[in-house]
Amino acid sequence: MYVKIETSRLDYFRNKQQEIRSEVYQGIVDSISIGQNNASKVGKRIILPSSFIGGPRDMRKRYMEAMALVQRFGKPDIFLTMTCNPSWKEILDELEPQEEAQNRPDLIARIFRAKLEELKDELFKREVFGKVSAYVYVIEHQKRGLPHAHFLIILQRDWKIYAPESFDEIVSAEVPDKDRNSHLHKTVIKHMMHGPCGVLNPINVCMKKNGSCKNHYPKSFASNTIVGIDCFPQYKRRDNGITVKVRGKDLDNRWVVPHNPYLLAKFDCHMNVEICSTIKAVKYLYKYIYKGHDRVAFNLIPGQNIQEIDEIQQFQSARWIAPPEAMWRIYGFTLNEMYPSVYSLHLHLEDQHLVAFHAHDDLNNVLRSNFSAKSMLTEFFSTNQADENARKLLYKEFPEVFVWSQQHKIWPPRKKKTVIGRIVTASPFEGERYYLRILLNHIRGPLSFDHIKTIGNVTAPTFREAATLHGLLERDTSLQDCMQEASLYQIPNSLRRLFATILVYCNPTNPRELWECFEQDMSSDFQTNDATSADIKTKVLRSISSTLESMGKDINRFHLIDQDVSLDQNEIQFREINDEFAVLIPEEDLMASMTLNPEQHHAYESILQKVLLNESAAFFIDGPGGTGKTFLYKALLATVRSKNFIALATASSGVAASILPGGRTAHSRFKIPLDLDKNSTCSVSKQGALAKLLRLARLIIWDEAPMSRKECMQALDKMLRDITDSRLPFGGKVIVFGGDFRQVLPVIRKGTRQEEVDASLASSYLWSTLTKIRLSENMRARFDPNFSNYLLQVGNGTTPITIENKTEIPKEMLIPYKNDVESLDNLIDAVFQDIGSYSENLSEMTNRAILTPKNNSVDEINAMLIQRFPGEVTQYYSFDETIDTSEQGIMEDFLNTLTPNGLPPHELLLKKNCPIMLLRNVNPSEGLCNGTRLICHNFERNIINAEIAVGHHTGKIVFIPRIPFLPNADDKSAFNMRTVHTSIKNITPTTRNWSIKMIVSDKSPKRTAQHSPTKYQNLTLIDPEGNRLQATIFGKDIDLRNDTLHIFRSYYISNAYVKPLDARHKIEAHEYQWILNSRTIIEDIPDDEEELQPPEYNIIPFTDLHDYKNTGSEIAIMAVAIHMKPPRKITSIHGPTKIQEIYVIDQSLMPIWLTMWGRFVDGECQTISHIIEAKPTLLATRLKVGSYNGLSLSSQPTSVFTLNPVIPGATPLCQCCRAYIDIDDGNGRLGAVIFGEIAEEALGCTAIELMEHTREVTNFSLNN
Repeated sequence: MYVKIETSRLDYFRNKQQEIRSEVYQGIVDSISIGQNNASKVGKRIILPSSFIGGPRDMRKRYMEAMALVQRFGKPDIFLTMTCNPSWKEILDELEPQEEAQNRPDLIARIFRAKLEELKDELFKREVFGKVSAYVYVIEHQKRGLPHAHFLIILQRDWKIYAPESFDEIVSAEVPDKDRNSHLHKTVIKHMMHGPCGVLNPINVCMKKNGSCKNHYPKSFASNTIVGIDCFPQYKRRDNGITVKVRGKDLDNRWVVPHNPYLLAKFDCHMNVEICSTIKAVKYLYKYIYKGHDRVAFNLIPGQNIQEIDEIQQFQSARWIAPPEAMWRIYGFTLNEMYPSVYSLHLHLEDQHLVAFHAHDDLNNVLRSNFSAKSMLTEFFSTNQADENARKLLYKEFPEVFVWSQQHKIWPPRKKKTVIGRIVTASPFEGERYYLRILLNHIRGPLSFDHIKTIGNVTAPTFREAATLHGLLERDTSLQDCMQEASLYQIPNSLRRLFATILVYCNPTNPRELWECFEQDMSSDFQTNDATSADIKTKVLRSISSTLESMGKDINRFHLIDQDVSLDQNEIQFREINDEFAVLIPEEDLMASMTLNPEQHHAYESILQKVLLNESAAFFIDGPGGTGKTFLYKALLATVRSKNFIALATASSGVAASILPGGRTAHSRFKIPLDLDKNSTCSVSKQGALAKLLRLARLIIWDEAPMSRKECMQALDKMLRDITDSRLPFGGKVIVFGGDFRQVLPVIRKGTRQEEVDASLASSYLWSTLTKIRLSENMRARFDPNFSNYLLQVGNGTTPITIENKTEIPKEMLIPYKNDVESLDNLIDAVFQDIGSYSENLSEMTNRAILTPKNNSVDEINAMLIQRFPGEVTQYYSFDETIDTSEQGIMEDFLNTLTPNGLPPHELLLKKNCPIMLLRNVNPSEGLCNGTRLICHNFERNIINAEIAVGHHTGKIVFIPRIPFLPNADDKSAFNMRTVHTSIKNITPTTRNWSIKMIVSDKSPKRTAQHSPTKYQNLTLIDPEGNRLQATIFGKDIDLRNDTLHIFRSYYISNAYVKPLDARHKIEAHEYQWILNSRTIIEDIPDDEEELQPPEYNIIPFTDLHDYKNTGSEIAIMAVAIHMKPPRKITSIHGPTKIQEIYVIDQSLMPIWLTMWGRFVDGECQTISHIIEAKPTLLATRLKVGSYNGLSLSSQPTSVFTLNPVIPGATPLCQCCRAYIDIDDGNGRLGAVIFGEIAEEALGCTAIELMEHTREVTNFSLNN
């Protein structure tokens, strides 16, 4: 019956298309202007509109609305699936004797709906998971007939679940104890045991062709819940010995489907509950539940001959309607629901909104209608003109305050119901419509299409230009604009530092053009009467080079001038050292040693004695906040530096480092990699300037060490031992760590308490080597001992605990809570009592702060503070882009809501004299590092003019440009964001989230390291500019890459581990080596993208080899291997080794022996021996030509061999080995030519044997 109902509805839409047409308003005007008044000749057909519930357009619309919920409320926290149980008591009680549930689809539909409503009450009224901000659910029907519901639930901010311990409170993946809860035990066995599958049941429906389960069962045992990386968590599944019999097989906790025990026991049906807050690409979750019944393809046929695509027919094709679904639809039950509702807002250019009209309407009447010129957007403008309060809203916020009346085409005020708005999507390929959408998403209260294009007194000609002027789009000339804006301040030294920053971080396409445009502005302070233009240019370039050197870059890499900039090598080598000697020693720090308390004095003397004696020592200064650790560090630094020794001050955070004179973050000072493991080491060259500085340093201080992972200190230890050639801890240096383990341990995302402890310095092998010195007297809170004692109790875990297992905070420390808004206002008033006066007092401003545990709270409080701060607000917007450009228009709104770690918010609100904090290391030697606090002075479109507010560089004026930011590879982002490079020169150990197209030039066999069992494989990679790079794969990763990285194939390679290349192993000119490990992403290039061209080789013909004999020159050959001698051992001048000889010929048919030495015998020779019968082609480079046996070829350690290369010139033996023969059958002779393999097969000898009979008369019997 339902099929008839649906067919009738579809017929309605099919027939209605002949009567109802739609066209843009301007299209009607154009039609009238050319004399076309008949409506039936105008418009475009509507196929299957979104008003048809369950159709493809409807499902896509609902998916986009669901993503609008994510933009407003955040990512979903819980994914729940409920499946109908045909054995529910309510169903069985209504069946006749011998009747089966499958024969009563009406019962299944009605009772499942009743259960669904009851589940909604549990979730949204009784709030079993917590208070809910938003949710969606979709009803689906399986082919076997049973309905199921998918829920995606977003919890309110205070109820979000982050820790694995919280996951365990909601989800269980274990068989419950039978004695303690027999009902739940039975229910889990009945509904929540997967399979069995795999070896227990290879034909189970979940099995894939490769023999694995598509749901990845059985899972692994886990003693604790572990947070997954871009996947569902790995739930706790203890190996407790509990097994149950399911379908004749014994199953344990590895087979349990995650569930909520309470809901499962209550509803007695399959109830899968998953924590999905750890999923990055939430769009796929929503696409999954909105996938609909069938996939529908849209065909786009170019040209004028448009092929008609019948979406109605496509929807009906292969449509499967089970009886319960038919009954569900007949009853009119809801197929999906969303809370809160999402209102789709129309988007169109001026006079291009859709107008509906009947086929035989007179277009003049349509045009004269009062409603024809009105739309949601035009009336949004009209409402803003009439209502001042409406101008405070964005277009997408309008439905929250007003409601659209389709009948009257107006926006009256909303009286009830919570909704959110969503502007319909537009693709960047749509041009002006897309840019209009960007403007509407950011500009409040526009009055008209022209008004939204107006900035100040200037009206832009296009929406794109308006978006650019508003800072919503990046100009092609943005870097030139940035430099131009900065040059107006006439601070050439700061301008040169800005130029260096742009070179390093902004990847200008033409650095020379930028240099030539602003050379004059950057040189004004060097222009004197007696200075020549050449002298001035040299000084400017050396100043820029000095800044680039401090950032680890070489100015000559940017090719600013035709010849290389001549640099003073002594200046480069000693720059780091001179900078340390130049650190000012504050007088108060020199005097501090005389005012130390007894504990501080003991630490001071112990450390200073080791420094003066230059003895190895490592200390840890342990003390709660306020016990004077920083005071002690400053006293030590001042004393050591006053004696003309080098003392290095570092800290785990930029904030802590900025307090110490000459302070740097440990990562920037010691070149510690951001992605760490137990084998990581610092990227410091043993012969480099930094290594020299570290060897000279008498004292190293590392503050807030407990915040850093132990691998950081271990990397420092390994590096110092290496550069000092010492086996002593930290290379025999005096190093002082400090901090408080009561405060913040290393941050392990979604990690357990034990994981954080395991990652800390106290769990390192270094901990036992440290001398611990404890500070206990709180100098900061001497006049408030109660507060000091309370903090100690919190840190020691001795404060009173409430019934809810929470620490009780004394009332005198609290601001009474009334509600979120009023209480937050009171907190701000307590900290910033007169915020207006602070803007004139920098010390007051920079010494006050509100701390929060979460970044989203920081953004909320900052917005409130900047609103109270005096002055006019300046807005900066980020330019957010996805790698897949097809997703840009669809997901741009969601992209703007993301604030990954280390990135600023999409909208940055600033005022003059407000404080800001730098979020990345820009130039640490100049004071610009992660955590540096600055005061804003002036704002331009592309730069911020600011002053460093604290630390050694206080008072320095700097320019902060727009810098491309990229989220960490493991960040919880829904999109892939990375920078695609064209040159390996741009990729250094500090480059983040890069990708580059490379071709594999050569690839060695798997080798074993000389003094260890480590396996490795070497490759040469070439970038699009022809730069060559050495890459290495180690251990298990070699097998992982077995099916990739084929020679002369192109790939996109992302996030390899980049390290300086040891000069002893250097073959190629590039200074870095890549390690391709399991984290490295290697992707085939798209089918529609061209492969890189293989490199060109200077192949030397064998006839010319005499010219290279015993010259030491390295040559390349292309030859065919036709014979091999067995390997043998010899004694060379370097000791015993192996050699093996290969007989090779090239196209000249000249044979020669190639001698392979050492590792090539166990590697390449073994490979060749397996295929020698096939006469493989051999491309060999870096060979030597010797005089052994007259003329011979020999490998050397840097030689590279490629077998059967797929490049021009690599001809097989059959094309270069041929024999001229006479065929005699007894009746006469016939001259012939016979080639390679055919010759061998016909004559019954090898090619080499045949060649030995050249110019001889030899009789062979032809076979066949």
